[in-house]
Amino acid sequence: MSKNIKLIRNLRTRVNKYGNPGIFLEPTVLEAGNFKVGESISYTFTNQALIIKKDEDTPYKVAKRKRPSWPAHRPLIDYSNADLAVFSPRKKKSIFWYPILLL
Repeated sequence: MSKNIKLIRNLRTRVNKYGNPGIFLEPTVLEAGNFKVGESISYTFTNQALIIKKDEDTPYKVAKRKRPSWPAHRPLIDYSNADLAVFSPRKKKSIFWYPILLL
């Protein structure tokens, strides 16, 4: 394993109303991986995992989330795309698990 890997996590996914699989990463997970609000990120798909890493000049950014009890905005990733179907051949609304690597 690479020294650059910050966090390996099995993630439960969802299927949106258009039938595309999606992931939702909470602030705690992203903070553990040292991701900040507004940072550019890229997604790489392999046969075994989805790799999320910091990158320059990409259209994907870490979103922000704010709760009344939090003093500041915290990072959030809510990503839905047909490309995620690579991990599950199912097209119905179902939940499946696969590894996420944060670099």
